[in-house]
Amino acid sequence: MLLAEVVGKEDLAEQLINETQEMITKTKEQLGTLDDKTFALLRVDGKANFNAQGSKNTMYCNQTAGFGLLAPKGYAEGGEALTLEAVKNNHVFIFDNSLNSASVLAVRLASEYFLKMAKQ
Repeated sequence: MLLAEVVGKEDLAEQLINETQEMITKTKEQLGTLDDKTFALLRVDGKANFNAQGSKNTMYCNQTAGFGLLAPKGYAEGGEALTLEAVKNNHVFIFDNSLNSASVLAVRLASEYFLKMAKQ
């Protein structure tokens, strides 16, 4: 909204925010089939280290305002470096790092990605 105020597009921003919140709700409902699965969101830094996003640092795990993905037991609340030991069920999904924000566009793209993932 702050950027929308700068360019005088508050009404458009409000519309996009409302539409995006509806997308989150619909996606969360459709992800209900995965409610017994856990998800760890990791990034690779410039030194090839794996970093946990942290369940408190991403809206993807947020039960109220986000997609409500279930983090694994022991998953960091804040971001921290991890060693990548094993992946259960051999499921690794490449997630575009540009989606690591709470911007309207990133959330919309993440919603589409999660729906595709749920169908696999």
